[in-house]
Amino acid sequence: DRTDAFAGYNEDTLRSLVMINSRVLVNSSRRELIFEKCVESLLWIMSREAIIRTSRSNLARISPEKVEEHSSVYFNLQQHLNLQSFVDAAIQSNEHGSSGFNYVVMTYSSIHSNIPSLLSSQLGVQVDKLGAFKSERELTERLQTFWSPSSTSQLLVLQCDALADGRHMLLAKFVIDKLRSEYFKGNQAQKHTIILVHSLRSVFESGSDRWQYDFMCGWKMVTLDTLEPLKFQPPSVMQKNISTILREGIIPFTDVLSNILTPALLCVRSSTSLNESSVIRTKRHSEWILQSPQFIASVFDRVIVEIEKSENPNWQSSIACNKTKLFQSGCIEMALFQHICDQAYIPVAKILFVLERSCALDSFLLTNSVLLNQLLHHAAATNWGRLHASFSAGTLSEEDLHSFSQEFAVPCSALRLALGDTSLVSQTEVSQLSKLWHFIFESSLFDISLVDNPQGSDCYILPSTPLPTLF
Repeated sequence: DRTDAFAGYNEDTLRSLVMINSRVLVNSSRRELIFEKCVESLLWIMSREAIIRTSRSNLARISPEKVEEHSSVYFNLQQHLNLQSFVDAAIQSNEHGSSGFNYVVMTYSSIHSNIPSLLSSQLGVQVDKLGAFKSERELTERLQTFWSPSSTSQLLVLQCDALADGRHMLLAKFVIDKLRSEYFKGNQAQKHTIILVHSLRSVFESGSDRWQYDFMCGWKMVTLDTLEPLKFQPPSVMQKNISTILREGIIPFTDVLSNILTPALLCVRSSTSLNESSVIRTKRHSEWILQSPQFIASVFDRVIVEIEKSENPNWQSSIACNKTKLFQSGCIEMALFQHICDQAYIPVAKILFVLERSCALDSFLLTNSVLLNQLLHHAAATNWGRLHASFSAGTLSEEDLHSFSQEFAVPCSALRLALGDTSLVSQTEVSQLSKLWHFIFESSLFDISLVDNPQGSDCYILPSTPLPTLF
C-alpha cells in the first residue's frame, strides 16, 4: 500500500515528482537519471518500516541488489534517525545555498514533543504551533518576529496537526515564503524553516488530500518516524537473530530485563488474588535482581537457550508488516524492541516460577548480604537505623524483626544476616546455600520446558506447601 509506505502520499505525489524532476533535468536526455532522482525523493518520505518491508517485495525477488542499494541510501546517505541529526546534516549540506533550508517534515511523534530539548542549545530556535493562532493576522505577526533583523533565532519550527490544521497549512507556508522573500532583500544571515507535520499513522495512510503538500510546493519533503534519539540504529539489527543481538549487546539484556521483570514477578503468586504483600515483595525482588550481575548473567544464559529454540530469521520484516504492533509501539524501533521483550518474557517468567517454587529466590537473597544491606539503607534509612541501633544495643525484639520483615517482604533470616548476626546464620551456611542455589539453577532438574507458557493474564500459582527455606 503506497499510503502505508510514503507519508502524505496522494494522487498528485507521483505526478508532481516526475514534473519537478523533469523541469530540473530539462537538458538531460537520460530517463534513467530522472528516474533515479524520483526514487531518491521517494526514499526521503518513506517510513523506516517500509524500507524494511522491501525485503519481501517483488523487487527483492527480481533484483535484490536494488533493494540493498535503496536500503543503503536510506540509512547511510539520508538522515531519518531523529530531528537533531537531520537538522545537523541539513545545515552542513550546501544544497540550500547561503539563505538556508526549507523542509516539510512528517512525523509520528506527538505534537506535544518538547522540540527545543531535542535540538542543540547552540542553535537559536523559535517553535510555534499552528493551532494556537486564531487568525491569519496573529500568525503573520508571530512569524514576523523570526524574520526580523533583530531576531537571533536561526531555525523556525512550525508544528502542525495533520488532521486539525490541515486546511491551514498551505496558508502558513504562503506566509512564510512571503516573509522569507522580504527578509532576504536586505539581509544575509541564514534562516532555516521546518514545517513539522504531526500525525497518527491512520491519518497519513488515509490518502486525504486536504493538507498534503506535493513535490511542486518548492520545499523538500522528509519523513522522520520519531523526533527523539533512538535506543539503537535500525541497520544494526538487520539480518541478525534476536539471540545474536542480545549476545553482541546491540540491545543490552538489562534494558530488556528491566522492561519485563515486574510483570514476570507479578505473574508468580501464592494465590490468584494480588495483595499488598505480593506487590511489596515484587518491588523488592525487582530492585535487587537488577543490581545483581550474577543473577542477570545466569538468567541471560537460560533465556538465550530458550530463544534460540524458535527463532524466526525474518522477524524484522514480520514486525514491519504488523500494523497493530506498529500502532501500539509508535515506531518500528520500539516495535522491534517490544518483540524482543516479548520473546524474553516467557522464559524469564518460567525461570522465576521455578526458582520461587524451589524457594531459591529468597535463598539467593540470603547469599547477597551486602546488596541487601544497601537496598534496606536506600529504602528505609530511618527504620533501618532504628532497627540497627536496637540490634547493637541488644534490645531488638523478635516482634520488631518480624514486623520489619513483613513491611519490606524480606525474610527474618536475611535481616539477621544483613545486621551481622552470625549466631543463627554462619558464613559456612551462607557458602553452602550459595552452592545449593547454583545447583538448583544449573542442574538438569531446572527444566523450564516442563512449565506451561503463561497465557494472557493467567499467572503461576505457587504450591500451598512449598519447599522449606534453609533458614
